[in-house]
Amino acid sequence: MLRFDGQPIGDSNTIYQTFKGQFGVGADAKDVIIKVLRNGADRKAFDTRFASAYQSAEVNGQKVYYRNFIEGETLEAFLKKNSLTDGKTMELSNKLLSFLNFLHTEKQFHNRLSADHILLKNNQIYLVSEDNSLSNNPEKDISAFGNVLEAMLKKGKKNAFYRDIVKKCTGEGQYFRTISDVLYRFKNRVTKLSAVPESFDNFVLNELNEHDYPPDKATQERLDEEAYRMVIDNHLVDKVVERNKTKVVPKKKGIPRWAVLLAPLALLLVFGTRFMSCSNSGGTPRDIRFTAAHDSKQELGSAFSFMSNTEDGRSLQWTVHDYSGRKIIQEKNKRKFTFQPEKPGKYFVTLENTKNPERMFKDTIQVIFPGGKAQFKTSRPSPNTIVLYNDSPFADSVFYDFGDGLERMVDDSVVHVYEELSVPVEKDIQFAVYSNGQVDIQTRQITVRPDKRGAAKDNPIAENKPKPKKKPETTKEPKEKAKKKTSVKKTEKKYKRPIVRVEPNYEKGQVSFRPSTASYERGLKYNWYFQGSQKTGRRVIFNYENSGEYNLRVKVTDGDRVVHDNVQKITLTSSSSPIKDIKGTGLFKDNK
Repeated sequence: MLRFDGQPIGDSNTIYQTFKGQFGVGADAKDVIIKVLRNGADRKAFDTRFASAYQSAEVNGQKVYYRNFIEGETLEAFLKKNSLTDGKTMELSNKLLSFLNFLHTEKQFHNRLSADHILLKNNQIYLVSEDNSLSNNPEKDISAFGNVLEAMLKKGKKNAFYRDIVKKCTGEGQYFRTISDVLYRFKNRVTKLSAVPESFDNFVLNELNEHDYPPDKATQERLDEEAYRMVIDNHLVDKVVERNKTKVVPKKKGIPRWAVLLAPLALLLVFGTRFMSCSNSGGTPRDIRFTAAHDSKQELGSAFSFMSNTEDGRSLQWTVHDYSGRKIIQEKNKRKFTFQPEKPGKYFVTLENTKNPERMFKDTIQVIFPGGKAQFKTSRPSPNTIVLYNDSPFADSVFYDFGDGLERMVDDSVVHVYEELSVPVEKDIQFAVYSNGQVDIQTRQITVRPDKRGAAKDNPIAENKPKPKKKPETTKEPKEKAKKKTSVKKTEKKYKRPIVRVEPNYEKGQVSFRPSTASYERGLKYNWYFQGSQKTGRRVIFNYENSGEYNLRVKVTDGDRVVHDNVQKITLTSSSSPIKDIKGTGLFKDNK
């Protein structure tokens, strides 16, 4: 039952009027906001605007639209009355960035974010949108967040961390390219000395041992760069230096007289040794290079190892920069270098000789999300037949192309026969994986040859051979064998591997499981086993209480035959943080 409260609110629109009201009876009644078409206004425009995001109802013979109404205070109004502490600024920023990051992963963007479009209620954040016309513009949301953060800082404490965020959000210098980059800075920020990781202490101590205490200007710059990379507040750097100064090994000062007298002889010996080593093709080659132990494209969590072509690691310097040009890590005097990226993206690896900076070698590596790397294997049952096997089981979608067009792969493998070949030819096989919003493509070139057994039966010379009685036998045998092989292949490929879709409902503490539309097969029985319970059906729902990792068993049968039985691990949480599903929950609140 839908009821109206008083006069319309936000009465400026020419197509509709907005009312507050209630839906339901008694204790179950909920506050709602109701949209009513004005007399003589465009019904089609009214329906187009609200049909997808609102519920519809009929009141006094007229169709209206309604949805949940949340009363709250805009961030703009909140800032006028309150001064933000550093902790409150971090809390609001983290919630807002998590909101935006969720939208961007769903390929949706707000595009009109401002302090008066952010609603605060019960320590939660809601976004207000005047309409549903969302467009693909992530840079606009990043820039808008920078403006919102600047508005919050006008009533709070400003420091180097916030100034850097605002500067890069608004496009100055090395600007942020994705909202997840901004969220990464906030999620990993270190503000307390007790939270500084041990790796930064080790870095500081190594710098002080190499360049002495107190640090000079160049050393201080390196410490600040490393602190920025690890998202450590600047004021903590000096404190870390102070707590490590007692561990610094002091350098010896002054040179003994005997060392001065022997210096010329030592130089002569060094020069002679260098000359002999160069003449014997030892030491550092003229052109330094390095090779990677693995593929230049790896999934997040993998380590990259590189080996130089030198016999001695002295005077070598390894440096890694991210795609924006920011230095990530630098190590010296090593023949072998190992680097494990913390974020997806492209990185530039540089090897240089510090004694001769012109001798330098660069290469590029790429880090992708887990499950996003295109990996496949092939086998060849016959010269013109290729079997392709999917080696990327955790991808969202997989596609292949044998040269005759892109097709979606729904099974673990697919068979392709190249027909009408008279000579060997080179063919390209493309294998594409879509995962976490990224696409990875691998191409492999193979040589296919005509099948001589198939060619013999079509050879007109074979028809003129003597003994025509044996001709039907030689002609039929390959056909029968071919039929048998084809039938075996069809039997093996009869069933699809179910791709499980996990859909949690955090508010109710429930989770539903179903096979994806592409992998579902009618006529098969899907049995699901979760936390000691068993259910059967295309879509099933189980209850769960605590966050953690669970085992899910999926057993698929065709009559008495088991065609699939597998256990996989899934991770569930008991909270959706500030994020709720977009459709049907009022993610964008239209309260105006």
